[in-house]
Amino acid sequence: MATNLLQFRKGIHASKKQIIQDQYSKIVALRKKRIDKTEASLRKLNNQFKKDMKSLITPEEKKNAIAAIKEARMTTSRALIRKKHDDDDTILKPVIAKTRASFQRCFAKFNSITATRRKFRADLNGVLAEFSESAFVLHDSLLVNLPDLVLLPNDADRFVPPYDVTEIENFVEIDPKKGHHQIADARTGFISTLFDVSFEGRDNFFLSVEGFAFRSSTAVGKLYIMPRTGILRVTIVAQNTRSFLSASLKDTFGFSDGDIRLSAGIYLHVIAVHDLGTNEIEMSSMSISSGGDDVSKTQENLQTANPFTVTLTSTSAYAQGEPVAIMVGSVLNAFDHADDMVASNFFHVAWQIKEIIVQVI
Repeated sequence: MATNLLQFRKGIHASKKQIIQDQYSKIVALRKKRIDKTEASLRKLNNQFKKDMKSLITPEEKKNAIAAIKEARMTTSRALIRKKHDDDDTILKPVIAKTRASFQRCFAKFNSITATRRKFRADLNGVLAEFSESAFVLHDSLLVNLPDLVLLPNDADRFVPPYDVTEIENFVEIDPKKGHHQIADARTGFISTLFDVSFEGRDNFFLSVEGFAFRSSTAVGKLYIMPRTGILRVTIVAQNTRSFLSASLKDTFGFSDGDIRLSAGIYLHVIAVHDLGTNEIEMSSMSISSGGDDVSKTQENLQTANPFTVTLTSTSAYAQGEPVAIMVGSVLNAFDHADDMVASNFFHVAWQIKEIIVQVI
């Protein structure tokens, strides 16, 4: 369930809130149209893939492969019991190799099947990448040093907490019962997201390769009246307090192929009626892939001692006197694919937005 939530700090005039809320609602509606278009493309792609698979796999092969998978799971379970400790693969590896060979022998056109599945995965990734670019219109960005701030012109506007407005956007449901949270606090400038999401690509039988694209953003912002016509250059001073990413792929037997890419960054979103785009910079990323082995990785590589200073530019120009909301915050992205595997993603990323510096250029 997607979430799009804009909240204003107490004391903001109702007329200002209404203008920005109306603009935000239009942006959300435009994005939904692009998301619906992407989902239609994915359905079309998946339907074609099912036809291709049915032409390559006979009913008898399907029956034999299901039996091979059941046997593989039982055999592997017995091997796991015999393992002496977690890093002892001398028993497990030969068993897995044997069960995979047995599975492959079920199909007369195994090479054609795997080639078709790989092409589908490439097409799937292309649709998901196009979705990210079209729905969020990303542009270039810059990471600068704190001493460079002394070079800012005198007409730069500088804002510190408390801020005026918060934004929470998420493409999956945040479940507090699981310990998840998504917090944006205008009073302190603190933003934090913690959640995990998993999906399983298996037992559908060989008729789809599961793909998953996820985006979550959490921001604080300032209401701003354009002093003159121009583009906004926004410098963000942000203190990282947590940047934990984790991913894993677990084999469920079958064609057994998967990959995960996670990233965390800082983004700028100017809420204006004609501006759909955001601008972001990737601060941390990691990826894993597997051809059948269970793999996992964790990462927490951003320093927390000193603030980061990021400069981002708006994706449009705005007219003098136009009211906008300048939103800055944390953005998380995940691109997964799992073919007869379980893909799991975990994020815990938190920042304090210490200062927002605005120039019109």
